[in-house]
Amino acid sequence: MFTLLLIALLLVAAYLGWRWHRRRRQRQRIDAINGYVFPAAIRTKLQQQHGAATLDGKALLKVEAALRQFFRINGAAGPQRVAMPSQLVDDYWHQFILHTREYQRFCKATLGRFLHHTPASSMAGARQQDYAIRRTWVLACQDEGLNPHAPNRLPLLFSIDALLGIAGGYHYTMHCGERGDGSATTPYCGSDLVDNWRSDTEGIGSDPSHSGSDNDHRDYSYNSYNDMDSRSSCAGDSSDTSNDTGSGCGSGCGGGGSD
Repeated sequence: MFTLLLIALLLVAAYLGWRWHRRRRQRQRIDAINGYVFPAAIRTKLQQQHGAATLDGKALLKVEAALRQFFRINGAAGPQRVAMPSQLVDDYWHQFILHTREYQRFCKATLGRFLHHTPASSMAGARQQDYAIRRTWVLACQDEGLNPHAPNRLPLLFSIDALLGIAGGYHYTMHCGERGDGSATTPYCGSDLVDNWRSDTEGIGSDPSHSGSDNDHRDYSYNSYNDMDSRSSCAGDSSDTSNDTGSGCGSGCGGGGSD
């Protein structure tokens, strides 16, 4: 009896130790995302693409904060796919990927794996795209401490294109029928993204293609993205790239995930 009790205690201790180590590693990876300094040449390329008047220094800091949120969301999603709901952030991500060695080191340090870019046109059907964009909405809201079913504002990743007036960007409102930016652009609405949303006990979407995956990545969150606006950038090289995202973020843009 004593032996069985001892074994049980050792198993519990081992499990708690594993959980502690896992959460510590996740926290280190989040800190690496939040503290990362992107190559300065990416800013130059983005300004050339969208105009320096549109993307001044303060605006670029917002874009980088949104990209950090995207990487945190990928960490929280684990092997499940997420979508990219911002045209502007996707353009920044494209430029970052071109710094191949630096991007590879970043992915290893922050996600423990290489994050591939998957265009929406290459994703396996509308259902998977739908799961990806809904999962992104839920995780983006959770990243900022918002209720995904009743947020009081849009999370940064879903608001930045409209906030900066990006031509051809993806504009969202919290509720259908609203035109939050006053433009002629027909916005996607956040309420569409949570209607009939099927979730597990933690509110993170369950993708049928990863039905056996581990969803214990919830520590990838940073509830005050504005604190990152003071980050600066360092020098680096850059090349131009083309945009291969899907035609509509309401049904799922290109994004990242495990194959």
